[in-house]
Order: sequence, then C-alpha cells, then structure tokens
Amino acid sequence: MTQEELATASGVARSHITRMELGSYKNITTDMMGKLAKGLSMTIPELSQEVYGRAGETGGVPARLPLGKGQVDVYRLPVHTDYPFHAGNPVDSSDYVYVELPLGAENHIEAYKVKGHCLAPVVIDGDRIVVDRDRAVDNGDIVACMIDGELHIAKLKKYDTELWLETNDSKRKIDECGASAVVIQVVRRLK
Repeated sequence: MTQEELATASGVARSHITRMELGSYKNITTDMMGKLAKGLSMTIPELSQEVYGRAGETGGVPARLPLGKGQVDVYRLPVHTDYPFHAGNPVDSSDYVYVELPLGAENHIEAYKVKGHCLAPVVIDGDRIVVDRDRAVDNGDIVACMIDGELHIAKLKKYDTELWLETNDSKRKIDECGASAVVIQVVRRLK
C-alpha cells in the first residue's frame, strides 16, 4: 500500500504518514493509531503485533510505539500525581503522555501533572511535565523541585556564582530545593 492509499483509507494526512516512516513524528495519539489500524483493516492490537511482534496492552493501546531509526523510541509514560515518584504513589491510570527518547531512557524519565500557575504561561495548571531525573540541572533550565514538601516549577538562573530558582512571583536559592529534575517537555491538553 502506498502512503497516498493509506492516507485515503485511514483519513490520516500523507505528511503524517511520511513523518512516521522517517521516525520524526513525536506524538501519536490513540485516535491516530486507531485510524491507521482501520485504514489497514486491522485492530490496534493486530497492528501492534504486526509492527513489533506483540499485541498491544489492555485496551488495545501499544505501550511503545515503533518510531525512530534504531536509536530512539516513543514511550508511553504514566502521569504521576505525587512528586518525586516512589513506588506505590498514586497514578491516574487513564492519563499517559507519549515522548520520544533515546533507547533505555525510560528508566529515569517520569511525567507529572502540574497544579498551579507558578511559571505561566510556560507551564500552567493541568499541564503534564516530563522530567529527566538523571540530567544535571544547568543555568536556564526549567526545573521541577521539592520545596517545603510541595512541587515547584521554576527557571534556574545564575547570578554571580549562585543558582536561583525563579517563578513568576518568587525567587529562592537552589539550596532550598530538595529533590530536583530538569523538565524536558511540557504537554498541554487542549480544552
């Protein structure tokens, strides 16, 4: 089947199909997977089985989408409600984000739901942030950190030799921050 034929059968734009084949399409929704499966006269689990040799998870949604050129993959991350994540913390099992990462990176990448507007308009209430727990924080990074038992999202800025965390309405030394992680992606849901 050509890209044009699949685009016609599925209702997915040919440009999207081209980007998927090139490994540059980063966000594939369940809806798009469903359209592709329908265009190929398959179910989502059958498409998952065909693409990477195993059926999709419960609900017919594949856990890992087969993109990239052997060095990256797209991972399905659960969105945690408590920061920092520890085994047993609540997870909204219906809330996931899809991110393209180097192979094996999912072990230190986590997603969280943001409450509040501390860094609006960059990060707002309801956004999902994806953080890299292993990446060292650096001047200019947006950082998720624990201060006084609460999650704060702030921009890291260096003044002279000191690092500060700045939000729209506060400024604190990085030393006040407990656990911290660099925000590598912000996912905003359309309302």
